Amino acid sequence: MNRPGRIAMGGIAALSLLIGAGAPGAEKAPDKPEKAEVKMERRRITVSVIGSELPELPPGETPTAERVIAYWEKEMASEWGNRPDLVVLPELCDVFRGMSQEQMRDYLKTRGDRVLDFFRATAKKHRCYLIYGAYRDLPGGGYANCSYLIGRDGEVVGIYDKNYPTIGDMAFGTRPGAEAPVFETDFGTIGMIICFDLNFDELLERYAAKKPDILAFSSYYHGGLMQGYWAYRCRAHFLGAAIGVLESTVVSPVGEVLKKSTCYFRKFTTSINTNCAVVHLDGNWAKLQAAVDRYGTDITVSDPGNLGAVLLTAERPGLKVEDVLREFSIERWDDYYQRSAAAREEALRRQP
Repeated sequence: MNRPGRIAMGGIAALSLLIGAGAPGAEKAPDKPEKAEVKMERRRITVSVIGSELPELPPGETPTAERVIAYWEKEMASEWGNRPDLVVLPELCDVFRGMSQEQMRDYLKTRGDRVLDFFRATAKKHRCYLIYGAYRDLPGGGYANCSYLIGRDGEVVGIYDKNYPTIGDMAFGTRPGAEAPVFETDFGTIGMIICFDLNFDELLERYAAKKPDILAFSSYYHGGLMQGYWAYRCRAHFLGAAIGVLESTVVSPVGEVLKKSTCYFRKFTTSINTNCAVVHLDGNWAKLQAAVDRYGTDITVSDPGNLGAVLLTAERPGLKVEDVLREFSIERWDDYYQRSAAAREEALRRQP
């Protein structure tokens, strides 16, 4: 799937990185609380997905953190007028296109925390959450291919280490992560995944059990049908920031593509609402209609078609989707799923 002149799928910054020293096994991110003490209110928010290409290093020039900072400062500038609540950047976005293995190692030694500090200051200045992907040095040697979640105050809320680096990335020295953390923000919970992770059901099921409101996917590849599948399985809004010409996307919890980048605009800003619930139509048709009759445009029911499930969203500030579900006895899809599975087990026990 690699193209000449393009970065290899799975987060390797250059084809030369596919060789290198081996690395030890799974590595945990530094201890961070999965639940920061924030006042959380699920609601409609503004999100910016930055799907730009990596910065290009001019021939003969030395890769520096200052060049990276100047590049991303320019790339993000167009979105600040939209006042995003959350900004998602691609995987390993603070390296350069076409770096050799030797250049990469030297650059990572000199970069330090300068790029991280820039993104922290940026999040604080614009009062937004920001997800930034980078290699992080690990105790004992090697790297984590990680995503930092930075808060509105510029502090690091949490770190996710890529659970499934490619074989080539591990040969370079990347050590796989072992955790699937979900972090609290003031608009809901966020889980993070990176590139090749999207192929592994084991990680998907761990996140599906936690049901984050948002899955932030920073990547060097798109993932195709897997984006909608992860969104639906986790009942989460899926925000995919992909490098270069690949589409960046926002996908709803019922698998609908709500927004995507184009050949003209590789980055975009849109809104999502985390005050929502996935509901199966069985037993809920009349109840959903009664809710629409009662609340009108204060709620929306989004039907992707062919799925049998819809997304119920509370749009009016102060109206919680849980209250609408309770008022009309509307059953969530996950509860109906469990009830159906239990009914089947009971029927099997009763069979002669």
